Amino acid sequence: MVPDARGKGLGRALMTACEGWSRDRSHKLLMVGVLAHNRRAIRSFEGAGFSPYTLLLRRYL
Repeated sequence: MVPDARGKGLGRALMTACEGWSRDRSHKLLMVGVLAHNRRAIRSFEGAGFSPYTLLLRRYL
């Protein structure tokens, strides 16, 4: 996200729109992917009611 756009509710509005779109189509589950180090995004999604579902680990060789 562009730094000037942060804190204006755009992410929340996008999440709300996606959730509404999904409900209109009778979807029962909405999943998102977030990079582990993106704490701001994790807090935003958790604040919107998302909770951890799986954990992927990696190791570079």
